[in-house]
Amino acid sequence: MANMTNAIGTFFWLSFIFMFIKYKIELPVYGNTLFVVIVMIFMYFINMSILQQHCGNVDSFVILKSTLLPWVLIFANMMFVLTKAPSWLTPFSNTFGLLVARFVGCNSAFLEMLTPQEKTNNMLHYVYSDPSLLVNRFTMINFDATIEKLSHIIDKNNVTKIADFKQFVKLKEIVSEWIWYMLTASIAISVSYNSVITSRCTKTTSQYVESHNNAMAETTPEIKPAVYTVT
Repeated sequence: MANMTNAIGTFFWLSFIFMFIKYKIELPVYGNTLFVVIVMIFMYFINMSILQQHCGNVDSFVILKSTLLPWVLIFANMMFVLTKAPSWLTPFSNTFGLLVARFVGCNSAFLEMLTPQEKTNNMLHYVYSDPSLLVNRFTMINFDATIEKLSHIIDKNNVTKIADFKQFVKLKEIVSEWIWYMLTASIAISVSYNSVITSRCTKTTSQYVESHNNAMAETTPEIKPAVYTVT
């Protein structure tokens, strides 16, 4: 189980670095593919270590199969789904993502976009007391459209403040995506680990010869009783 823990820890830090980069810059189209490839390379060597401990030797085919199948069929597919159906991000984005964003100043950034309170409807004090409901209306896809819908309370000319707030919306979705990655990766790692640990151990001819020689060396030779002849 130590190696399984190592796999989860390795993925945690790889995905954390990936998400940090994704938050800071716009990744190229092959960014996700490159991330999956890097993860699978790390997992390949972790599985190699597991099989080495389990069998005493390394079967490259078993390792390759146990690494590729779970990470391609489970993890890569989930990444594809999140890309094509970003609405899947909403449950975690509007909960854990919002919690992280609020902690680093999301609500303040939203309120700074608003027109001065005295120039708007008196109902705006409800927004100032808890803007979370309005914040959760924003996604990276509908951001500009939502700004237009709320133009009666948002100062559209305040481009800098709007850009700052958009980064918090991006942060919400990054947190959600990371949670999905961790959940899916834990399944892929579990399947991969079980595939390696339940595989049949195969030995080479030299290993069989060595095993036989060791067994013979440990065998106590039979001592025949002495036979005396009376003459």
